[in-house]
Amino acid sequence: MSPAPRSPWRPLRSVRSVRGAAHNNACTAGHRTLGHRTLATALAAAVVVLAAALAPSGSSLAAWNGRAMVDAGMITAGTLTDTEAVSAPLTSTYDSGNTTTTGSVLVSNTGDVAASYSTLLTLSAGSSAALADAITVAAWPSAAASNCTVAAPVPAGAATGTWASISSGSVTSPVTGTLAAGASVALCLRTAMNVAAVPVGISSGDTVTPIITTTLTVGGWSTFASASLTQTFRDDIAPTTPGGLSSSNVSPSATKLTWTASTDNVGVVAYDVYRSGTTTPIGTTTSTSFTDTTVAANTTYTYTVQARDAAGNTASSAGLPVDRTAPSVPTLTATAATPTSVALSWSAATDNVGVTGYDLYRDGVFWQTVSSLSATDTVAAGSTHAYTVRARDAAGNTSASSAASTVTTVPVTQTNWYQVTNVGTGQCIDASGWGAAQGTALTHQACDIPATGNQTWRFTTSDSSYFIVSPGYAAGTLVWDVNGAGTGDGVQVFLWGLKSSGIANQQWQLVPAGNGQFQIVSRNSGLCLDAGGYANGTASNSNTMRQLTCVTGNTNQLFTFTAASAGTGGMPPTAPATLTASGTTSSATTLTWTAATDDVAVTGYQIYRSDSSAPIGTVTGSTLTFTDSTLTADTTYTYSVVALDAAGNVSPRSVSVTVTTASVLMCTQQDASNAVVAWTNAPGAPTSTMYDVLVNGVVVSTVDYYNTGGFDITSKILSKAGISQPASGIPVIVRVQGQSTPLFSRAIGAQALSKNKVVPLCQG
Repeated sequence: MSPAPRSPWRPLRSVRSVRGAAHNNACTAGHRTLGHRTLATALAAAVVVLAAALAPSGSSLAAWNGRAMVDAGMITAGTLTDTEAVSAPLTSTYDSGNTTTTGSVLVSNTGDVAASYSTLLTLSAGSSAALADAITVAAWPSAAASNCTVAAPVPAGAATGTWASISSGSVTSPVTGTLAAGASVALCLRTAMNVAAVPVGISSGDTVTPIITTTLTVGGWSTFASASLTQTFRDDIAPTTPGGLSSSNVSPSATKLTWTASTDNVGVVAYDVYRSGTTTPIGTTTSTSFTDTTVAANTTYTYTVQARDAAGNTASSAGLPVDRTAPSVPTLTATAATPTSVALSWSAATDNVGVTGYDLYRDGVFWQTVSSLSATDTVAAGSTHAYTVRARDAAGNTSASSAASTVTTVPVTQTNWYQVTNVGTGQCIDASGWGAAQGTALTHQACDIPATGNQTWRFTTSDSSYFIVSPGYAAGTLVWDVNGAGTGDGVQVFLWGLKSSGIANQQWQLVPAGNGQFQIVSRNSGLCLDAGGYANGTASNSNTMRQLTCVTGNTNQLFTFTAASAGTGGMPPTAPATLTASGTTSSATTLTWTAATDDVAVTGYQIYRSDSSAPIGTVTGSTLTFTDSTLTADTTYTYSVVALDAAGNVSPRSVSVTVTTASVLMCTQQDASNAVVAWTNAPGAPTSTMYDVLVNGVVVSTVDYYNTGGFDITSKILSKAGISQPASGIPVIVRVQGQSTPLFSRAIGAQALSKNKVVPLCQG
């Protein structure tokens, strides 16, 4: 039998019947066959009666006596019945071991009259609409159920779609035709489901129950039979293993774990954290980080993280040993290298694994982390600071703080030139290079100096400078000035221009005394020319050295610095003020500050971050803002800013500002029209905490957290945020209502599906 396609899955038609005594008589009298009459006579003289009942086996019966009109000819007596039988494979469970099923529904005309047939598919109440839309169906007729095998190809013209689309009538069925009395036709069904990528809205255990109904029709008479099957989805696929598990010891009593997100065919609902073989998790989170606040110092723990889906399938990471033994305490020394810089050095710490860096603190506030054993801090002239250092290892353990080292730099007033005043008891210069014996009087040792003007010591950043000393200067005021600052261990000062054969330059060293003063230290023999007969800063004799006695002792001379008017180079700028951070997300923050001032002009600013000893950025001119877009989620950073001028002077550092980046929002669902983001409640916050959700900087909704944070970023929300065109990198921020600090953030994209609809897409 090869029935030609004639109609779609047809609606069920009711069976006609004649009510009254005649109906009962027909049922009790059996199926009587009447003599042939004309149609008019049959309609006038006979009563046509139909008896119909649903058989227990899924069959239906229609019986009549008298005459019934058909499409061509007459039926004088007969029965109209049909049955259905569903093959076992069609009632199945979809999981990782079963993704496709092939079976049949056998339709039989068990009556004694040929009839046309058609089929109808409906879904029973309680069927999962999402599952019905996820299971694909192909249906075609065959002469025998034995032909409906897994190997059988789906022929052209088969009805294809899903349980949902076929049951809605949107798919035309070829399963129509005519069945002779006692004949059968098989409806082959092949169903399949992609269990590796389950659409949103389907849960493990969901079912769909299709009902297949076949109707036999003769003329205006019809009967039907129905059969059903049930298909179930069972999620037995575990999430992927959480990757990249790492730790950092954020405090002596806390360890923070981070990992990369797992994926799942349905969706990961939580991560369970286990410690050192515990069978019960020490914590559960929906984010990709967890902080264990119940740890002890000098103890090693091993952590695993287990991803879990809604069906209870799990996947565990490899164990991560966490070292909590802190390094030893380093010993710190801080000295004022120049009026605007402090030199720090410390001893190397030891650790059971290895020291990876040192955390420096200025006045109790974290400044920066370095890997070396020294650092230089730019500070304000005339300021006092206390420094400490902590050693850090790879696990994030930190030692106790070193003893504080306090230092005061020399103050700066109007210029960066200084007058040096000798405050020691003996006023000496090194004369060992002149070849004079100790105690020998020297006469007429001329210095090559100008006739007028001030004599200066000038220190420059080249670490090699010159000065002229003339205790017997005839005119003017003797002023010893200092400009700039050397960058080495000490500044060499050269005695220059004495007219005597074989005389070498005499070397001196400028070192801090630790109390805001500086010493000039002789680096040679200790033999001195006694200059005690001349007042500091003035001279009344000629420009020759007369009757000076060579003496010993007083090799370390103590000097103080006061402002003087000589010199060039200008003052360094003032420190930038009011440094603030705003708009902090999981990967970026924006810094702003107020302008520094300078005696000439500020030319730009350099920005420093705690995890780098070099500037992370420079802005020029009058720009007073900088955005750092290289940050890591859920991490603390400390920033400071210095000002620059055209002469190369650098200001002291601004007061620092500390920010903590937001955690990354989870994107728990994504389909063709929306994206759903989720977050965990703020630490210590009640479950009824209210959160503001901002899209592109606009508060689009306020959400009550309850037990699990979640928010549907729909196209309407995008419109509310002023997004009507395709875009990417749109920031979504979640923060506690009434606060400015973001707790979570994520970039989403927008995609235009039609002229009037833009939907969000999770990114990252």
